[in-house]
Amino acid sequence: MTPRKSSLRRFRSNRIRICLKRSCWHTATSGGIVFTAFAPLGHGIRPGPLEDPVIARIAARLERTPAQVLLAWAVQRGTAVLTTPKTAARARENFDISALPSEAFDEINAIETRQRFNEVVKTGSPGFIPPSTA
Repeated sequence: MTPRKSSLRRFRSNRIRICLKRSCWHTATSGGIVFTAFAPLGHGIRPGPLEDPVIARIAARLERTPAQVLLAWAVQRGTAVLTTPKTAARARENFDISALPSEAFDEINAIETRQRFNEVVKTGSPGFIPPSTA
C-alpha cells in the first residue's frame, strides 16, 4: 500500500509517533511527502548525534563541524530542518553547509542508533503530541 499525502495530513504539525524505517521513508518521500527534522542536532541529551563517532570522523575528514555534517546529510536526503541556534555564529555555521561526498552520506545512512532525542511531551508515546492537544 502506498501512503498518500492525505494519510499523514493530520500529523503535519505533530511528530509522527513511530520512528520511520528506511523502507517507509523511501515510500513516503517518493510519494511527495516532506518530513521536518525538529532539533536534528539533539535536544540537550547526551550522548547525542553531535558526539557520534562516525559523525566526528566525517567532520574531521571534511574539515567541517559535526553540526554542518548532520545538517548537510538531512538536507541532502530531502528533509526540512528546524534548528534553534543560541548564537548568531551558530546560525551562520548552520547555513554554511554543502553536499556530502557519497561515501560520507552512505556512512551516515549506515548508523543504526535511531534514537529519539526529543521527549518534550509525556503522553506515553515519546515525542508524540496527540491531535486533540495540538
